[in-house]
Amino acid sequence: MCIEKILLSETPKCLGLVGPVINNEGTSPFGPLTDHAAMVRAGFDAVSDDTTFILLGTGCAGSHASALRKAEGSLRIGSLRQSFWLA
Repeated sequence: MCIEKILLSETPKCLGLVGPVINNEGTSPFGPLTDHAAMVRAGFDAVSDDTTFILLGTGCAGSHASALRKAEGSLRIGSLRQSFWLA
């Protein structure tokens, strides 16, 4: 995913990342998803270098949406228009 917009809200604490899919390595039952609009939404418990994401959700136009009640890992964002991966 290439991040084109970062959305933040303070109450509740939420992070939204919006942009197109840049690579669809896996086989999707919905067909190729490259260049489709995508988003990641994550609620979080605190603003710090180490936080827990609550209700991590993803979606892609022409595909399906997925959500997890709790997720742990890392999120590294260099700047807008750069790719990112959730580990």
